[in-house]
Amino acid sequence: MRLLLILFLFLGFGCTQDGVERAVPSTGSGGTASNGSFLSLGDSYTIGEGVSAADRWSVQLARSAGLATPDIIARTGWTTGELQQAIAAAQITKTYDLVSLMIGVNNQFRGLPLSSYRTEFRALLRTAIGFAANRPGRVVVLSTPTGATRPLGRATTRTA
Repeated sequence: MRLLLILFLFLGFGCTQDGVERAVPSTGSGGTASNGSFLSLGDSYTIGEGVSAADRWSVQLARSAGLATPDIIARTGWTTGELQQAIAAAQITKTYDLVSLMIGVNNQFRGLPLSSYRTEFRALLRTAIGFAANRPGRVVVLSTPTGATRPLGRATTRTA
């Protein structure tokens, strides 16, 4: 419960979108038994587009909760399908004490079908649970605000 409270506190830190896409396959050691391991999956909100690596919400959460610096698989602009491809390419074989999943706003932004999002998100959630050693209580799903709430999003977002 304390971990979730800390997580929600850090969600208040915003991310800017400067149009730069960069992959972040890993930022840390993946943890040890003494300090817990953390895998963070997603898009620009996950990597904190426009902020330093130390200011990413997942890095701040790990530091506050006594976890190792998280392994991160994320890139600005990724959809659920692109995250699935990146996870497959990463060939992760270990499990984690905590896994976060924050993805989907780019599906809406690109006008992709809601049915595809549902199917791909469910598959990503199953994958995240697998990375948490089949312990669903160790997976945190974060929802990003719809792009329609911001000026750029209002001008370009289609409803699915």
